[in-house]
Amino acid sequence: MDGTQKARTEGGPASWRVEGMDCASCVAKVEGAVKRLPGVSDVAVNPMAERLTLHLEPGQTDPAAIERTVSALGYTARPLPATAPASPEPSKLVRLGRRPKPTTGPHNRRTASTRARNRLELLSQKLLASTARLVTIT
Repeated sequence: MDGTQKARTEGGPASWRVEGMDCASCVAKVEGAVKRLPGVSDVAVNPMAERLTLHLEPGQTDPAAIERTVSALGYTARPLPATAPASPEPSKLVRLGRRPKPTTGPHNRRTASTRARNRLELLSQKLLASTARLVTIT
């Protein structure tokens, strides 16, 4: 049973993917139109995720009416499942690819000291070059 079917029979939260929103004005338009429907509360529109989430009271507004309302505004609305699938436990995840380099430890200390040494050497060379130019000028 998806989110809209559950909301239709029991009431509760329901979500739709709304395509075509690209600014705050679009969000306000969708939010305002859906809020006016009877039995609709807690309306939230996220334009970046293209998601409309709301709470439906049982027996008030049919989820299809929400889809029709959003479509009348010029956007495409598709129902989303009530809950996202559970993510696996971290212990059961498989790590692919190379291990990340440690942020502490002797490897990074060596790298940092090598960078500092190289930087110091470069500055010394620049100082010697500018000193040599001063000597030839005077």
